[in-house]
Amino acid sequence: MAESSDEPMSTGEPSGLPSETPKGSPWGKIAAVVIVLIVIIGAIAVWRLGQGAQETPPAISRVDITSGTNGNLGSVGLAIGFRATATGSIATYEWDFGDGVNGQSVTTTANTTSHTYAVDGSFIVVVTVHSPGGLTATNDANLLQVVITDSNYGPDDTKALAVASVAPTSATLSGGSVDITANGSASHGFVNCPACETDDSVVTGYSWDWGDGSARGTVADTTHTYRAVGTYAVTLTVTVTGGAMDSTTWTVRVSTAAASLVKNPGVFVVASIGDPQYLDPAIDYETAGGEIIKNVYDRLVKRVVDSTDPANPVLHNDQFTGSIASSWTVVSPTLWNITIRQNVPWQESSYGTVTARDVQYSLRRALMINIGPTWIIDQYLTDYASDNPLTPNDERWDAINASVVATDATHVELRLAVPYGAVLQTLDFEVASIVSQRWIEDHGGTALNTQNAYVNNHMMGTGPYKLDHWTPGVEIKLLKNPTYFGTPKPRMDAVLLKLVPESATQELLIKNGDVDWADGIPTRDINTVKTWTGLAVKENPSLIVQYMGMVEDNSWPGDPLRTINTSPFQDMHVRKAVSYAFDYNTVQNTILAGHATQLKSGIPQGMPGWDGSFWNYNTNAATARAELAQASNPVWRGGFDTTLSYNSANPVRSAIAVMVKAQLKSVLNINVTLLGVSFPQHLDNMDFRRIGMYLIGWVPDYLDPDDYLKPLFHSALCPMPVPGDPTTSDGGTNSGCYRNPIVDSAIDNATAQSVWTYRAQNYTVAQQHIVQDAAWVFIYQPNSIDPTRDWVKGYVYDPLELRDFLYLYK
Repeated sequence: MAESSDEPMSTGEPSGLPSETPKGSPWGKIAAVVIVLIVIIGAIAVWRLGQGAQETPPAISRVDITSGTNGNLGSVGLAIGFRATATGSIATYEWDFGDGVNGQSVTTTANTTSHTYAVDGSFIVVVTVHSPGGLTATNDANLLQVVITDSNYGPDDTKALAVASVAPTSATLSGGSVDITANGSASHGFVNCPACETDDSVVTGYSWDWGDGSARGTVADTTHTYRAVGTYAVTLTVTVTGGAMDSTTWTVRVSTAAASLVKNPGVFVVASIGDPQYLDPAIDYETAGGEIIKNVYDRLVKRVVDSTDPANPVLHNDQFTGSIASSWTVVSPTLWNITIRQNVPWQESSYGTVTARDVQYSLRRALMINIGPTWIIDQYLTDYASDNPLTPNDERWDAINASVVATDATHVELRLAVPYGAVLQTLDFEVASIVSQRWIEDHGGTALNTQNAYVNNHMMGTGPYKLDHWTPGVEIKLLKNPTYFGTPKPRMDAVLLKLVPESATQELLIKNGDVDWADGIPTRDINTVKTWTGLAVKENPSLIVQYMGMVEDNSWPGDPLRTINTSPFQDMHVRKAVSYAFDYNTVQNTILAGHATQLKSGIPQGMPGWDGSFWNYNTNAATARAELAQASNPVWRGGFDTTLSYNSANPVRSAIAVMVKAQLKSVLNINVTLLGVSFPQHLDNMDFRRIGMYLIGWVPDYLDPDDYLKPLFHSALCPMPVPGDPTTSDGGTNSGCYRNPIVDSAIDNATAQSVWTYRAQNYTVAQQHIVQDAAWVFIYQPNSIDPTRDWVKGYVYDPLELRDFLYLYK
């Protein structure tokens, strides 16, 4: 019998479960699956929305250094503490210290951490915060820079220290890429290798690791393109002669949003070109060391600085105030009574405070050592006393002990061997710095005519900054002295002077804001540098004088060929003719590109007592010929033959010499033979007065007209043979042998007096006759050019070219 189709066949399974899938439409199944997915997605969305409703988006307001640095300046091998200040819902902090170690970053749950850098360089710390729900934020709007130096590096003839500049170090990815510029060199600090002092002869290889896995760069000046957001550790490795290698690292941060990086907060950074010779104030006699001595030690007196407006202090070069001295009294022309300021603390507290005995010891010590700058105070304290070997006493030692005497706990007398008008000016010079007697004696003491090796490399004074370390040929680091007694107080936590020998590196560093002041930018580049955003180039007339001397007396006692004076320049009209024929405009605007000031006197503009009103030697061919026509010897009136000596390695003097030769021939029919020689030979030509004219300059030792007028114009300083030996010159500094008894008298009167108004009157008389006699061709004062960032405040121009870090801030 046939079975009904609506009756299921028994299969032994529970009732209601079919034995096979029913046949029918698939759309019902698909719809069911879609419904399930929608339910799941909706549930997830509701869960995520719930989580988001519980979170506040995270944000980082700042990242700070908490320990281990001075400002942002740290050292290799020393741990640095960091703290991130953030708001919102935060689960973790991701720290990238910019040096490419630890797999680029470390993660913490706390907002503080620490890190130790293994190499020197400039690093950017990037912090990323993560919320529990996966939201993130970075500190790109307020990046933190850390500069690391290696204070343990020791200069050696076989080593070098890599120096780099990378710009920009924080950049925005635009159009899928961003370009950076890099420059590398080496600060080598050689101690016994004069031939190695030129940087190009030292570095034999460059290797740039860009931190992104790309091919390395192999030249000093190069560029690189980044194509992704990230924090990149750019490492320069230099190889020097002999095969030694060194590396430095710079961080480059590339982000999608505009980044903000505050450079070197709390630290004033200088790209320098000069290294101190010594740090002992009794010995050092150059500006690189003098600048450090000025800021670490104090002297009895200092020039007045009006800092009523802290951003624009004004230095008064003709006014003095007490420093270690609280006051002084001029008892007589040869006796000064100085009161010592009380409770001035030494930088090392174990040495207590400054005493009158310290002052006595400091000045006597400089006289005892008798090296380098000692003459500046020796000229009046002992009148250059020397020992007579035929007597049992040591006359120099007796003179030293008699010259500076601590009369009680708070007073010191200066008992001058001869009257001198510039006592205050010389006491402001670094040789008169006050040192701790106990500290010196604890570190080798003082011996006659002998240097102290420890004090040559270490310092302990009372000044606004104290020495942290000096790595010769590499860097000097100064720290704020928290116990400084004076006002104002130093505003920077630290000062770092890094030796950067390559001018291109200096330019990139200051352009990118990685240094605040650059010393080594060539004059030829200054006009370009002035166009850069964020820079302020300050120009002031320096106190250096550049002139063309004319030998007025070419005779030489003891030389049978030079028994009489035959020089045309003994005639004032000849000297005036040359002065009017000289092309000052070409020197100022072509040779020096406008970076100089016309010299108008025997002392420079900016020096107390300067009077430039007597100079009127503008180029005038007709006046020049009229003057030559009045020459006392008719032979000279139609022109004559002469010589011009200069050091040929000086490009400015070489260019001036060529101009002089052409100009004097064209205007006056004077035939000039150029003698371009080495500098020692040039000085020898001057010392023996064997030439007609010479190009030379003069740099001051201390801020007083006496340091110019007496050595350069007093007839007693005309070069002469030493007694009994015509082959040896006494090296007199009045190389032209200019003579005028009125000038001699005015100089002598000013030297012997301390009353400034009287001295200034005599200096005016001297300048009037010197200029009207055409003692020189007065050429120029080179400008002192100081390229700084425009955020630098407290700039004080010191014509002695020594920065005063006390007033600087940014």
